[in-house]
Amino acid sequence: MADDYRKFVDGPTLIFQDRADEIKWGESSTQVRTGVGATFNRGDGLTPEEFWPIAEVTYITGPSMSREVIDVTSLNSPGGYKEFICGMINGGKVEIGLNFTVDSYTDLDYDFENDSLVNYEIHMADDADTIFSFSGIIVNLSDSISVGEAVTASAVFDISGYVVVS
Repeated sequence: MADDYRKFVDGPTLIFQDRADEIKWGESSTQVRTGVGATFNRGDGLTPEEFWPIAEVTYITGPSMSREVIDVTSLNSPGGYKEFICGMINGGKVEIGLNFTVDSYTDLDYDFENDSLVNYEIHMADDADTIFSFSGIIVNLSDSISVGEAVTASAVFDISGYVVVS
């Protein structure tokens, strides 16, 4: 191995001398982003449909999609290994948490009390403007009130059908 591979550049991170010119301090090679700027939006049900953000969302979890598998193992299965085929796909669940505001809670409560599917979108805060679109039903709506803490709410949505990623 050449000696120049063993020479290091002074600084907060040790790197090999021959690559020092390629790296700009303070930059990262990852494309990962934080969730800051992401929004959870509710469709108004009109044609054309417009989507409005639910205020002060603090977290979004999901969609947590899953797939069923069907066991088709038989006495003739090769090598004694189980065999499976694909079953139904479940769009999964989405959960959101938010700081309690009357407007957001009222919109979510309306959807909870309604017997119809509602269209929702998750807008990612990325350079590609990624959007997860789905129809869902609120299956759980709750709030949390504690001394010395912000009043919060959360909602869990069961997804009906598939999730479109665009």
